[in-house]
Amino acid sequence: MARILNLVNGSPDMLPSTKALRAVEAAARRRSFTGAAHELGLTHGAVAQQIRGLEASLGCQLFVRHGHEMIPTPACSDLAVTLRNALAMIEAAISRTAHVPIVGLLTVSTLPAFATRWLIPRLPRFSALYPAIDVSLRATQALEEPGQADVMASIRYGAGLWPKLTAHRLFGETVFPVCAPELRDRYSPAAPSDLVDMPLLRYPRQPWAPWFQAADLDLPEPTRGPIYSEMLLLLEAAAAGHGVALAREHLVAGDLRTGRLVRLFDIAVHDPFAYHLVWRPADQAAPQLSAFVTWITAEAEDYIRAGIMHRQVPSTPPPAPDAI
Repeated sequence: MARILNLVNGSPDMLPSTKALRAVEAAARRRSFTGAAHELGLTHGAVAQQIRGLEASLGCQLFVRHGHEMIPTPACSDLAVTLRNALAMIEAAISRTAHVPIVGLLTVSTLPAFATRWLIPRLPRFSALYPAIDVSLRATQALEEPGQADVMASIRYGAGLWPKLTAHRLFGETVFPVCAPELRDRYSPAAPSDLVDMPLLRYPRQPWAPWFQAADLDLPEPTRGPIYSEMLLLLEAAAAGHGVALAREHLVAGDLRTGRLVRLFDIAVHDPFAYHLVWRPADQAAPQLSAFVTWITAEAEDYIRAGIMHRQVPSTPPPAPDAI
């Protein structure tokens, strides 16, 4: 980043090209040079050349290949976040200057727990940037396809492989047991094995088996105990003292801060799925969608950079390719 400041403080001619900066931002967001090329209307080779040239100018590596993905380095992630924020500010400033605000209805389908625990508290910041965009939030467990029922974008929890849709990864999850402080005090569990004496709450899309394995517990998947069809119901039941829930970190962060829920043990499992924003490539040019993609990407990056994400550990493979 210091190298970038040197460029900025020098002659304007020394600044990296806009094409190179857009290539880096798109590639970091999509974790793919091919995806960035498709979005920008360039070839894969052109994107790679722009990024290699920028790496040479900055004197640092921006991406590391991992399987089929191009993983941004920490320096690249910082740069990409700054670029996204700058692009959003420029877009908003141009709209204000031209007196042509981005107007329209943006219908977003999302999971109820994600909407309640993460997205809704942040939406006022989007409305402040784009007051003429009306957000219609549809909270549902159903996999609503963008393009159906006026849905322009969906937030899904899965592996990121949805045919004919563009998927942008927001962030992953770790899972660990939580319960109400009163339940913890009643049972006083000192080790993971003590969970066998406690009521375990069940959510079919988040099985206990991977966490049992990480905790070296030779236990089968629970077949008794309350079952909940939605993560939000599971967490409310845990807070009410009904039992121990296997919770996703980013959905219980607020409850852990306030003490409404407490975490049991330090063992956490990195879930193989992640939250993704998905949309149809045909809708990419819609100004309200473009604004939302830029905004939520920056929000997710800022959230991760704030240090809220904890250390992640490997888990067993996922039970299904498209879980929510």
